[in-house]
Amino acid sequence: MQTQSLKFKILSVSLAVTLLVLVLLGSTLYFTEIKPLKSQVSLDLQNDMQTFIDSKIDLKIQGGIIGSAMLSLNQKVKDAVRNADSTEIYPILKTVKDDYAAKTNFQGVFIEIINAAGDSLLRSWKLDQPGGKRLQDPLIKQVFETRQAQGALIFGERGVTIVAATPILDNTEFLGATAMILGVGSISRDFAEQFKNTHGQWIMLVDKQYVNDKLGNTKAVDSLMPITDRYVVANNKWFSEEVIQQTKALYQASNGEQTSVYLAADKVVVDLPAYDESGKVFGRQVFIQDAAVLTEPLAKAMNNAWTTLIMVALGILILSSIIIGLIIRLVITPLQTLNQTITEVDQNGDFSLRIQIDSEDEVGRTAKAINHHLDKVNQAIHQANQVVGALAKGQLDKRIEGNFNGRLLELKQSINVSIDNIQQMMNALENTLKALSQGHFSVQQTSGQAQGAFGQMLNQSQNAMQNLSGIIREINEVMQTVSRGNFQNRIQVAAQGELDALKREINQTVHVLALVIDDITKVMQAQSNGDLTQSVGVACDGELADLKEAINHNAEHLNRTINQVMNASNTVSHVASEVSRGSMSLSDSVQQQAASMEQTSATMAEMNSAIETNAQNALNVDHLEHELQKNSVNAGQVMKQTINAMAEIQNSSKRIEEIVTLIDSIAFQTNLLALNAAVEAARAGEHGRGFAVVAGEVRALAQKSADAAREINQLIGDSINVINRGTQLAGESESVLAQMNDSIDKVTQMIAEIANSSAEQSRGVNEVNQALQLIDQVTQNNAALVEETSAAAQSMQDQADELEQQMQFFKTRNQKRLN
Repeated sequence: MQTQSLKFKILSVSLAVTLLVLVLLGSTLYFTEIKPLKSQVSLDLQNDMQTFIDSKIDLKIQGGIIGSAMLSLNQKVKDAVRNADSTEIYPILKTVKDDYAAKTNFQGVFIEIINAAGDSLLRSWKLDQPGGKRLQDPLIKQVFETRQAQGALIFGERGVTIVAATPILDNTEFLGATAMILGVGSISRDFAEQFKNTHGQWIMLVDKQYVNDKLGNTKAVDSLMPITDRYVVANNKWFSEEVIQQTKALYQASNGEQTSVYLAADKVVVDLPAYDESGKVFGRQVFIQDAAVLTEPLAKAMNNAWTTLIMVALGILILSSIIIGLIIRLVITPLQTLNQTITEVDQNGDFSLRIQIDSEDEVGRTAKAINHHLDKVNQAIHQANQVVGALAKGQLDKRIEGNFNGRLLELKQSINVSIDNIQQMMNALENTLKALSQGHFSVQQTSGQAQGAFGQMLNQSQNAMQNLSGIIREINEVMQTVSRGNFQNRIQVAAQGELDALKREINQTVHVLALVIDDITKVMQAQSNGDLTQSVGVACDGELADLKEAINHNAEHLNRTINQVMNASNTVSHVASEVSRGSMSLSDSVQQQAASMEQTSATMAEMNSAIETNAQNALNVDHLEHELQKNSVNAGQVMKQTINAMAEIQNSSKRIEEIVTLIDSIAFQTNLLALNAAVEAARAGEHGRGFAVVAGEVRALAQKSADAAREINQLIGDSINVINRGTQLAGESESVLAQMNDSIDKVTQMIAEIANSSAEQSRGVNEVNQALQLIDQVTQNNAALVEETSAAAQSMQDQADELEQQMQFFKTRNQKRLN
């Protein structure tokens, strides 16, 4: 009954789902495929017609651009536009229409020439009438602005035409433009030829309202055949009477940018807007074909859609049937087997039964999971029986080892934990007795869950361990504090027997160590504070006594060393102070000596310059004296010219007197300089002794120069007297001249001596000057060395003071601490 009920549910749900899917799929196909078919076919038809008309118009525009471009390249056209003379191009425009009609499919082709000012120079359809201004035409204006060829479908003076305009350029000079005007009647013929199987016809209509808005009246279309009250045909000659009448009968007017596809009689009509060069709608383009063009694709598409829907529905029904059969075979039948096995296990308690399903699907995996669970339950019950039987025999090493989950895992854990607790209690008692026998008193244990004799045994063992552990713990605590350097703790717990003796010995040992460490700490703290007079005085034995002696010996040795360092620091401080004061005094003296040497050097430089000038003057005087001697010798030979010679001698004598006066002045200045040099040499002491000797010699030479000058002055006076008596003593001139020659020789010798002395004096002064410069350099070096010595002495003084201040920190037995 349960199996039939499950099958019924599955069949009912499957059927419902199938019907729902069919309804949804049918609705989807209808709304997505069948219903939009008409709109899609209509849209495809519109696109085909739009593509056809656009391609034909573009073809005419490109042909017009090529024709106007070729015309713009004609030199006669360029000359006619430049010179405003259309005579040469008149024959070309006159035959252009007939030429195109004879050679192409274009029946109505016209040419217009426009100059650079935008005026129509010549029109092939009205050769004798100018066309006026053309820049109001948007297409022509765009060509003039961009200097590029342009073309468009427009409505103008000649109705609906295709105009292609090209600029006329001569190199970079803009001369105007050429325009080619073409009709669109050939498009109607092309359409009829291309779609003759569907009896296709194309007709263009013009909106009279557009014409009125553009031109201000409808004169341009009044002669055209009307289709409706608003629309007329684009040209009466382009379309046959049959096409016009058919359009009147079928056309359903649309306005603006509206598009439409509709059936009328046995025809399908496609109505598309026609745009001018500005993108405005100026009329309609109507395409008429047999209705089959629309109905046949629509019928075919609908048939395909219905066929698809039926095939899909059949496929869904077949698929549903297959799925239901598979569900019954793969799900329901295995579930029946599973239910039967579980029922037998529940009734018999036999966990060795298994579900006989071998499939690898979800049902098969479910059956395997149940079989695995039965295996685990059977294994858990078997192992539990084995463990409990071993426990009854006193065997505590048995456990449940299987891998279980859930309640089976809880059963396994409960049994294993119970046996573990029993074994832990037995092990704890064994470990306590074993630790006690080995002297381990820190073992802690509780009775835990033990009861009866096990609990009493564990409690007695624990009490004994606690008593022993208390004594051992205090001993360990005291020794641990001693190991950390704390000697104040003692063992306080009550003990008996050998443990009490151990307690007393340990306390006594810690007491002695505390005394020794305290005394050592006192000594070390005193030393850290600079007091070296303390020593360790507590009585002790063994290695502690050795430590005491070593510390006391170290303190005594340190005391002696610090005393010696303090004495040495005092001595060093005193010596450094003396050296510093001596260095400062020496530095002052050297600085004064350097300043004096600098002044002396400057003075000697000035004296050297003066002496060099004196020597040069002496050389000049010597030269003059030699000239005078030569003149005197010649005077004896020219006695006949005595009177004239006397006059010359008188003049020379005056000059000699001036020179002698100059020599006397130089000698006086030299004497002063020598005196100053002697004074400076005296100041220089031992270093100026050689300079004093030179100064004395210079002074003697200056004195001789002065004496010689006085003698020369006297001789000059005698010469003047002799010259005054020259006339009277002409007879004695020769003897006087001889005496005069002798005097001049002497003067020459004296002047030569003066010149030599002046040269020697200049060399001596130069040597003195060099010596003074060397002394000055040495003195400056000595001053620098003295300053360095003074700085070093001061630094040593500072270090000695610092050492003495540091030594004041210590207090020794032989002297008090310094403040």
